[in-house]
Amino acid sequence: FIVMEAVLDKLKLLDYEKGLLRQRNLPPLPRGYFTSESLWPAKAQFQYLYKLLCWLLQLTSSKGDHDLWRLLSPDALDADALSCAQTLLDAIGKAGAPIAEHAQLGPHKLRAAAGIEVCKLLNTMTNVALSAAGFAWSQPQRQAEAEIEDEIEG
Repeated sequence: FIVMEAVLDKLKLLDYEKGLLRQRNLPPLPRGYFTSESLWPAKAQFQYLYKLLCWLLQLTSSKGDHDLWRLLSPDALDADALSCAQTLLDAIGKAGAPIAEHAQLGPHKLRAAAGIEVCKLLNTMTNVALSAAGFAWSQPQRQAEAEIEDEIEG
């Protein structure tokens, strides 16, 4: 759950509500959504993961848009979903380090849309997307006690 919570925080920093949810008519991600296969319907879970990964690839790519969106239809059969998973993994493999390191995940693992490997992939992709957006982590700046007292008195 810890990795998935970090992913959710990073998605919020990337403004996924506006960039993905509204545009693709998706609900907000529940906490821990990709941590277990048994909690949600597998087909819906894969559909969501696929769309999320397509969006993150779009954010991390210097080329911008890609044609992966059109591959997965809402009524895709398992064989279609595995084919889409493999195509997505191929795109991940071409994305460069550190994302490409996750290309060996395998289509069945990606199709399962759950587990630590999926969460690690999302974590890496959100890190790269934040970096591509110019976001940089920094230490919090603390106010001196004198400044706080001045604000209280002021």
